[in-house]
Amino acid sequence: MATCRLLRRPRRDGGLFGATCAQSGLVVPLFGGRLGGIALAEILLLLVAIGVNAVLFWRTDRLAGWLLIPYAAWVAFACLLNFALWRLN
Repeated sequence: MATCRLLRRPRRDGGLFGATCAQSGLVVPLFGGRLGGIALAEILLLLVAIGVNAVLFWRTDRLAGWLLIPYAAWVAFACLLNFALWRLN
C-alpha cells in the first residue's frame, strides 16, 4: 500500500524500495542454506533499509511512511527469531 501511495505522487523514491524488496528476498535462501550468521547480517541491513525507506516515504506521503512501520516491526521480530535459532544451532 505504501508503494502504491508513493507511485501516485510526482516525486518517487521507489528505487530504494525496489532494492529493499530484492534484499528481502535474499533472507530466506541464506537462512535456509544454513548461513544463519550471514542471514542475520542481511536482516539487520534490511531493517536499516526499511527505516531509510520509511523516512523517504514520509517526506513524500506521511501515511506511506507510517505504513512501513508494521513491516519494520515484523522484520525486527524475524531478526530476533533468526538470532535465537542461529545461537541455538
